[in-house]
Amino acid sequence: MLRASDLAFTRSNTARTFDTTCEVVSTQEVPDGAGGYTTTETTTQYPCRIAPAANPRDAIAGTNDVAQVVSMWSVSLPVDAAVPPDSSIRVSGMELRAIGSDSGKSQQTVQRVLARRVQ
Repeated sequence: MLRASDLAFTRSNTARTFDTTCEVVSTQEVPDGAGGYTTTETTTQYPCRIAPAANPRDAIAGTNDVAQVVSMWSVSLPVDAAVPPDSSIRVSGMELRAIGSDSGKSQQTVQRVLARRVQ
């Protein structure tokens, strides 16, 4: 098990690999008090690093009985970055949709989010 100082050192070194900035846009429906909901949008910027996921063009998504190839990406972010599933991630001129992340691990040094490119 790492000491707190070792973990902080490792996180600091990992952060040096973040070579760009991304915007994470998450939406939330909040009750409006009149029986409906109001959609709120939150945009946060984080340092990050983006790379194609393993076999990025091999993922097949099916919607309405139509299969299509989906471009998959891995986005590395600081451990404390808030990236709920289905958030929009804007980086390097692309828009991605978060599928999930590996957050919540003990002694984690980086958060990796799997995302698909929005066409």
